[in-house]
Amino acid sequence: MHNYAGEQADLTLLLDVIFHLIEDDVFEEYMTKLFDSSNKFVIIYSSNTEDNTGYEGTHIKKVYGLG
Repeated sequence: MHNYAGEQADLTLLLDVIFHLIEDDVFEEYMTKLFDSSNKFVIIYSSNTEDNTGYEGTHIKKVYGLG
């Protein structure tokens, strides 16, 4: 994110990233930059479940209702 200089594209794509952004301020900054970097479309691919089997740890944040 530190290298982002305001570039834009028609599509921005996020794959299995947001549940690793556990700090609220980091999450908000990342999502703002994601949507600001798109002229048209944003695609977010992520889990949408409360079942964290196999992912026990402090690096997982549950995020619901993005769609």
